[in-house]
Amino acid sequence: MEDSARYVGRAAYLELDSGLHAKLQFVTQGIADRYGALQLSAISRTRGEIDRVTVRFEDVWGGQAPYLWRCDGKTEWYGAVPTPGEMEILARQIETFCALYEQDPRQEMCGMGY
Repeated sequence: MEDSARYVGRAAYLELDSGLHAKLQFVTQGIADRYGALQLSAISRTRGEIDRVTVRFEDVWGGQAPYLWRCDGKTEWYGAVPTPGEMEILARQIETFCALYEQDPRQEMCGMGY
């Protein structure tokens, strides 16, 4: 996966194999402007959204409940500021999700790609 993200509004889009894209966006968990999760979607150009998962920061970082809060035009971490190591854990979650939709050479040979 290359670092070729495109941004539209508050969402980031990554190009995957075979015409698929991953959409990443911070989402609230019921409280306005309090973003406690990252939503990952796999999108096909021909079939639309084919999968979606919500990765809650609390689940990724072992029970801590940090969140991003948007107030007065600024967005900041509250509860706990994730360490670089914790951000790496989140990055691996994103990579794992994207890897589910990267083209498997065995499928390509059999014509079973998306």
